[in-house]
Amino acid sequence: MPLAGGPDGPLRRGEDPLIGTDQTTPAQLMAVETLSVHEGTYRLRQRPEPMISNLIVIAAAAFNHEQYEAVRTASIRVNFLRPFVAGAQSVYEATALRIGRTSAIADATAVGADGKAAVIARVTGYR
Repeated sequence: MPLAGGPDGPLRRGEDPLIGTDQTTPAQLMAVETLSVHEGTYRLRQRPEPMISNLIVIAAAAFNHEQYEAVRTASIRVNFLRPFVAGAQSVYEATALRIGRTSAIADATAVGADGKAAVIARVTGYR
């Protein structure tokens, strides 16, 4: 049963504008631009792309940065606070809370163009 005022079915998104080749970078595939690290917080700017959410990717990047052995994502807890619409000012931010010998924890936030947190996640990983 559709929600009142919502669509009656899936929304058509159109054709994918990206033609992937062996020269296509991961940033192009993810529709992101990397921003500078500020006080241990890693940031990605999300370009408008209705099919992609990179929240977990930025969290994993925060706890794998400069690690000799990668930490694999084990659990993810996500809270959806409001709709997240990607745009020129929307960003993903992630900070590693703890990086230990066998485990790591990071918090990630999707911040909309209005500067408000739209989605928050806590990601735990193990070696």
